[in-house]
Amino acid sequence: VVFINNKILNLRKSTGILPESKLFPVVPIGTDVFTDKILKNSKNPVMGFIGVIKKSQGLSEVFDSAEFIVKKFPNAKFEIIGSGPDEEYFKTIALKSPLSTMFHGYLEGESFNSVLKKCTIGVATYLPDSSNVSHFGDPGKIKIYLSLGLPVIVTDIFEFSQEIVKSKAGVIVKSGNPAEFVKAIETIMADYKNFRKNALNLAKKY
Repeated sequence: VVFINNKILNLRKSTGILPESKLFPVVPIGTDVFTDKILKNSKNPVMGFIGVIKKSQGLSEVFDSAEFIVKKFPNAKFEIIGSGPDEEYFKTIALKSPLSTMFHGYLEGESFNSVLKKCTIGVATYLPDSSNVSHFGDPGKIKIYLSLGLPVIVTDIFEFSQEIVKSKAGVIVKSGNPAEFVKAIETIMADYKNFRKNALNLAKKY
């Protein structure tokens, strides 16, 4: 039996499904580090999202902060890759949003890489709902962002969030706090070269 993080392993032990004394291997999701040099515009943030388009994935964190983002960064953009049950809901919101947003639909492999390579920040702001299964996961999207050297903005609901902050490869934000979200963008963009280097170094670790 192999686990992708300690959080779900400890849950299994605490509920008595597995014996406390027995050891099990923990193997996180891996990365495929993109080695080509990518020149990034570190002045204008281009936020990237890849995943299932549903409310629990935290897209609302970006749109709720949109007015504040464009006030600070007038040329900011948001690139969304994926499809899902709430796709039309967010497309309707995007039409009214001051933030320039592009929906690319479902893409695979090099197709989604070609979009994300143009981004400067990866977004993984999962909502802290207790029923959100991401609490016990190891989000693959974050490993994709890091593989491309994208610093990430995350919410602190999964184990890997702490490693991102410890490695200075991104910033943790609280859900429902637009001012904090914009501050996270400012923090990353102000020291983008180092955040990008740290993201790649963290990707190499996996």
